[in-house]
Amino acid sequence: MISKNSFKDRLRSLRSEKKETQAQVGTAIGIGERHYQKFEAGDNFPNVENLCALADHLRRDGLVAGSVRPLSKLLLMRHLQIGIPFPLGAL
Repeated sequence: MISKNSFKDRLRSLRSEKKETQAQVGTAIGIGERHYQKFEAGDNFPNVENLCALADHLRRDGLVAGSVRPLSKLLLMRHLQIGIPFPLGAL
């Protein structure tokens, strides 16, 4: 399973590389700045919709590969629900 610590650190790194603020990323994926800040703080983990939106926005293999296809989205959601590891490079 994806750990919150490694996810939050990678998310912050990818946002910094893109030179965007937390507010800009939140707006780009359709959530508020405070909601997004909770992802980077490790206080909350994005739901499948937000995770896919982040992947599409950041377009980085380090988070989730490229644009998330509908079938991959369903597989990711199922893996997160039952708590087993998912090979993020497979998306």
